[in-house]
Amino acid sequence: MIKCAEPSASELIALFLYQADLAGIMAKEIAKSSEEGVENIDTNIGKENRKVKALKALALRVASLLNWSLVTLEKGLPLAAIENILVELLSVALPGVEPIAKRHATLDLTTLTPVAVFAVVLFHRWSLRTAIQDTFPVKPSKVPHVQVPGLLDPSIQSSIKKESILHNVKDGLCDSVEVLQQYMKKLPDIVAPTCQCFKIITEDKDDQTHDWSLAVSVPTLEMKTQISYELGMVYFHRKDYDSALSLFMEARNQLEVMSSSLWCELDDQRLGGYCCACSGMLGRPLPKPISEEARLIDSIESIRMDNFEGLTSILMQDNQKCVLSLPYRESLEEDLISTNTSKGLLKEVKTCNMIRKALDHILTPSAYAQMLCENPDHLDFLIDMATGVLNTTTTKQKESLKYFIGYLSSVLPRSVKFTARLFNSDLKVLFSADEMEMMKNRWREQINVPPNPLKNVYPKSDEESVQLAELERELLVTCDPTIMKSLIQRLLPKVGKYQLIFLTEKWHLPKELHHGIETLPVPQQYYSIYIHLLVAKARIATEQQKFRQAQELLQAADSSIKDLSYKLSKMLRWEILKVDLLYYNHTVTPTSGQNADLIKRCKMCINSAHVEPDLQSVGEVVLLVTQFLLNQHQWDFLANLNQNQTGYVQLAKQVASLCKELPQSKHARKYARELWESVTLIFTNNNSHKRAASGTPINVNRDSHMGIVPQQLFTKFCVQCKEPMVLSILLSLLAKLYNVLKDDLTVEITSDYLTLWPTTLANSSSINLAAVTETVMVTMETALKQQPMNPSWLRTQADIHYANSQYKQAIKYYLQLGIVLSNYFTKPITKNIYDENIMVLCQFFDEPDYATAFKAIQEKTISHDAMDLYYDYIWDITLLEYLVCILDAFVMTFLGKLELNSSNPPEITAEAAKQRKARFLRAMAKEYIQGAD
Repeated sequence: MIKCAEPSASELIALFLYQADLAGIMAKEIAKSSEEGVENIDTNIGKENRKVKALKALALRVASLLNWSLVTLEKGLPLAAIENILVELLSVALPGVEPIAKRHATLDLTTLTPVAVFAVVLFHRWSLRTAIQDTFPVKPSKVPHVQVPGLLDPSIQSSIKKESILHNVKDGLCDSVEVLQQYMKKLPDIVAPTCQCFKIITEDKDDQTHDWSLAVSVPTLEMKTQISYELGMVYFHRKDYDSALSLFMEARNQLEVMSSSLWCELDDQRLGGYCCACSGMLGRPLPKPISEEARLIDSIESIRMDNFEGLTSILMQDNQKCVLSLPYRESLEEDLISTNTSKGLLKEVKTCNMIRKALDHILTPSAYAQMLCENPDHLDFLIDMATGVLNTTTTKQKESLKYFIGYLSSVLPRSVKFTARLFNSDLKVLFSADEMEMMKNRWREQINVPPNPLKNVYPKSDEESVQLAELERELLVTCDPTIMKSLIQRLLPKVGKYQLIFLTEKWHLPKELHHGIETLPVPQQYYSIYIHLLVAKARIATEQQKFRQAQELLQAADSSIKDLSYKLSKMLRWEILKVDLLYYNHTVTPTSGQNADLIKRCKMCINSAHVEPDLQSVGEVVLLVTQFLLNQHQWDFLANLNQNQTGYVQLAKQVASLCKELPQSKHARKYARELWESVTLIFTNNNSHKRAASGTPINVNRDSHMGIVPQQLFTKFCVQCKEPMVLSILLSLLAKLYNVLKDDLTVEITSDYLTLWPTTLANSSSINLAAVTETVMVTMETALKQQPMNPSWLRTQADIHYANSQYKQAIKYYLQLGIVLSNYFTKPITKNIYDENIMVLCQFFDEPDYATAFKAIQEKTISHDAMDLYYDYIWDITLLEYLVCILDAFVMTFLGKLELNSSNPPEITAEAAKQRKARFLRAMAKEYIQGAD
């Protein structure tokens, strides 16, 4: 396991700058000593000055390795250190010019060197960002910055220094805006210094001439997009929403054009929020960005006058993005025919359109195959175009493309050598070894086939065409096995095997089933088609929740082949089991009772998969089987399975072992540790290293393959569990993992069994926090659908929303928790219900929680909420008096009410509190529970 380097890049920059400051101070002390006649002063001063330059150059080198990312610098460095590094960059890139905004506003950027323009733009971008970020309220740090004697911390900055920097930045804000606007108008070329640009001086070498020829070019589009966004923020905070919206929309449109970005660091969600806010303030709908479809159409329309030169490349782009509509693409063929364009271009366009249709699961017409027979030289272009979309297609599209290529291989004659060309292309990756062997055998058998078999495949008259269409329609709608067999026998001689199997895209089968049917030792060809359609129609019926019909079709298929193929029969029985489990889950509450027959079959399925590894069932069946056994409390069976299980079975074994030992067994921690390690591996990222165009190494995160199941399938496993104990364990584990990764005591998620799990992680930096967050949220939603009044789960759901800054939803579930535990607030509110909440709720405890309330008031020195509306619900005199002192004398009107007089009898005070409690809780419930629903 690769550990993160210590110290980090940001810490290195801070240390280098700090040491440079110390060396500078030392040089001044030496200079002061020279006045007192100390010997060798000049030598020592020179040595210290060289040290300062070397340290600053090292800091610049580290910053260049971060690609001068202001986002990274702002996260890891104090304000003073960022200013120092940017000022140092200005001093070496633009010597002789002070880093003052007013001085830069008079510069003509077009006369500067590209690296000087980069330094100026970067400095003023930082100035804008700093000024804007200072307008947001920041929660004060809980840890005081105390300097430990002998341990100087360069990351600590004094508040006086920070205030001075902010004052200078805000004073020069207008000039910074002017500098960046000048750049946006003229767009001069800019280059970013790399690590190799900065030369390090030594004790014997004073020359520090930096080599800017090694700098890398920064794309104008990326820089323009970034500056548009940052200028938009300035105008937004100036309440010039029209100018801000224009800049934000420009940034959004440009962002969509970029396929990748190294220098543009935009927060897409924040940009969208700014756009929506501007449009709301202006009272007009949000302008729609220029779509990719519109751009491609504009490109096509612009080449009409040039006889569609370059049309093929545009259609190839669309094959990778799939945004143009098929009717529009087909209209291009008609335009080419009407304008008498070259037949070569027309064939290329037809081929591009055919590949797009294949990706959209549309059947290949025989006319296209006929064209390929007549023009075999065009096959190389077809293979090139199909190869060009391999890297941009989904798994489903690759499957459709495979069927398209396989269909052509089966119908094109041997003379055109399509199969031979296919074996020598990259398209062969679409096919398994068995499928390739089948194609080779079919290709060898074609030696005795007539030269052009397509001429006899399709009907010769309109009447025959109508009859054929009617038969195909009947085959599509019928689910009667006898009728299906008859229709297949009538259609097969007229349309061919593959045209029947792929009459609709919904008849595609998983690879294992398709291969098992294709390799059936059947005496007649129609038999394998018949089995294929029975299974395909059963799967469609299952999706439509017609479980009885699916069972009948699968049983018919199994009875037809059980004597021909043991392996396929086993797979069909697993399909039948899957349908039975889905039917049971759909019609019966999964935990409401035992089903002995289903339990027995599920156990046999797991044992069979373990004993016969070559008959491994598909993942969906195993998922349903393991979850059914967990929900049916078959924990002993699962826990006693052999250790060498894989996937869902191993995961279910670990969960069942823990369920079996809880709540009191001393062995529970052992099984909890095993489950914890398995789940952390599931969420561990597989970090690989690539290099950007500039040569800078970048990390690429991919889903880990070390886990027993992939992340998405683990989430599916959690969502489909129904048993309360199983759900509680999974929620507890995920909540603990989230807390450890988040490492923030203020937003911890509470749950049952939290003490079972470890409190630390050795590789927390490599675990995907976003995936953990998503999984815990969707699992929580599933749990509350099962038991919406479970207090522990309500609390966990509220904490999840609070941790993700979804405060309205958090309050909703905190209130529901209170309703459940206090019988609609008729019982006293204890502190274990609301241990951290807003000021009004702090009065609900038997002993008011003044510490939390005072802390909340102090953090709201600038009120951005509707707290004024809640003053009338406060009955605690201490809180009201504190509010008068801290916030507003307006609270005096509430403090002066007669029923709150401190001299009142206790029963009057109690009645005042009771009434305010009831009014407050009704208002909260109406706002956050009824309103949310």
